[in-house]
Amino acid sequence: MQNNNYQKLSLVHVVPEICRNAYGVSSVLNNIIPEQKNRGYKINVSTLNKPFPDLKKKSADIIHQHMIWLRHGKSALKLKQKFDAPLIIAPHGALDPWAMSKSKLKKFFAWNIYEKKRIQSADCLQATSIFEITHFRKLNFNQPIAHIPNGLNLKFYQEPLFDLERIFYKKYPELEDKRCLLFLSRITPQKGLHIFLDAFSIFLKNKEMRNWHLIIVGNDQDGFLKNELTYQISSLGIQENITILPPKYDQEKKELFAISEVFVLPSLSEGFPMVILEALAFGLPVFTTTASPWMSLPDEKAGWWTKPLVDHFINVLNDIGRKDSSELSIMGENARNLVQENYSIEVVTKKLDTLYRWLLGKQKKPEFIS
Repeated sequence: MQNNNYQKLSLVHVVPEICRNAYGVSSVLNNIIPEQKNRGYKINVSTLNKPFPDLKKKSADIIHQHMIWLRHGKSALKLKQKFDAPLIIAPHGALDPWAMSKSKLKKFFAWNIYEKKRIQSADCLQATSIFEITHFRKLNFNQPIAHIPNGLNLKFYQEPLFDLERIFYKKYPELEDKRCLLFLSRITPQKGLHIFLDAFSIFLKNKEMRNWHLIIVGNDQDGFLKNELTYQISSLGIQENITILPPKYDQEKKELFAISEVFVLPSLSEGFPMVILEALAFGLPVFTTTASPWMSLPDEKAGWWTKPLVDHFINVLNDIGRKDSSELSIMGENARNLVQENYSIEVVTKKLDTLYRWLLGKQKKPEFIS
């Protein structure tokens, strides 16, 4: 049902592209946009291929840019100026110190020539985590910052597990008797898999833990899997406990969540990864690091949050190994409750509604804006 308060508001989401591999932002928008349309917003999307959507004069009330560094930031600024509309920029982790250190020379010139000025032109910055708020302030951005995380439509994560498991094991019968850990993300040094593999090999030296199996799924970025991780797995002698699969989407991704007992993202740097939200929503406890903003996992008994170091990873793996499937299932129930209470698309979109109205002078400043 449409909300009449928003029927006449027009939003432009500005993003590099909409596709499965579009920096994770596609997943963010695929959750937000349907809910915003349901609330009555008129939605347009500006991409690198189509920077200026078919808008009538004065028909854009809010410009919402996602990600930075690419030419779409120039389009967002032009749209702001054309329609005299507030501009929100959500870097989605791109200003994290680790991210800033990659391609350092190229980013140095881009930052000083145009990117810093573009961000300074924003009326508000969106931080998806408390870490990002700190990063923004350290870079001397003084605009208001809205702390609004990404959200999920939970109705897409309610399929019967048995049906998904049955479908998966028909394709991979050799995994049916295994206890599986799942890594699903881009395969890059940033994701910390090389550290995790060292810890996993030590964990497997305990005979009682040799039934544990790691499934690695994702795009091999810059040949990191082919040129480094494959050699590392071989040299550690843990090939029998590793399955490497190409990227999986939609139904096949859900099958992987269904047959796994724990989701693993041992990152060295993160913004607010959607895949962690998806795993939690599907009822998987999550093992991640202090590089991501999931410090609530231990308190909620929904996972582990630890430093990205081999010794710390071993401690977590040993804790996982000591738990039976029923204990991990209880943690999974806690994980889903955590998403439902704090990260459902209804909760997140309501915060965005409030942010938009505040920028348009129709709402008092909410508490999540600093």
